[in-house]
Amino acid sequence: MAQVAGQWDRLTQRFGSSRERTTSVGESVQEHSDSATKIWLYSSIFWLTIVDLFGLILALELISPNIFGGVPWLVFSRIRPLHVNGVIFAWLSMMYWGALFYMIPRLTGLRTIWSERLAIWTAWGWNLWFLLGIFTIVIGRTQGREYAEFIWPLDIFLVVLWTSNVINIIMTVLNRRVRPLYVTTWWALASPLWLGADYIIGNV
Repeated sequence: MAQVAGQWDRLTQRFGSSRERTTSVGESVQEHSDSATKIWLYSSIFWLTIVDLFGLILALELISPNIFGGVPWLVFSRIRPLHVNGVIFAWLSMMYWGALFYMIPRLTGLRTIWSERLAIWTAWGWNLWFLLGIFTIVIGRTQGREYAEFIWPLDIFLVVLWTSNVINIIMTVLNRRVRPLYVTTWWALASPLWLGADYIIGNV
């Protein structure tokens, strides 16, 4: 029994009690600056509700094609690309970037990403980009290609925002305190490069 108690004391001294470990982890997490992450994730949730409304409109039009009386900006052919692009670029993409900006500092031993201000600006820029995309499709301005409906000035705008985020992630990793790179970190470096190249090729 004395040996068990002694072993427990040694483990407690080395790793701390469960209460101490929880407090330590909590304090460590609270030290991270997640201002940009919150904007990206909250924006993603907001756009999820909007694209759900687009989906509801599409469902109603499938049941009753003339339910909106032929209002031009509510016709199926305009709402569908808004729904599809909203799911891909407003909801999932903003959630994706928000998750990366949350994970990378924690995987690299840093308090925040390389430029919190840049990530905040790109988040608001991304919201503006999709708002402009909604406006252009509603008024009938489109490239006419599925999943690439937004007009070319908006394509350039998105590439600028995407490139800014990639630079932010790369610089964060280059300034890391943790020498070995987790597999997740390699994925966080590679996936935006591949997805960005995929978008550019698809819109040429």
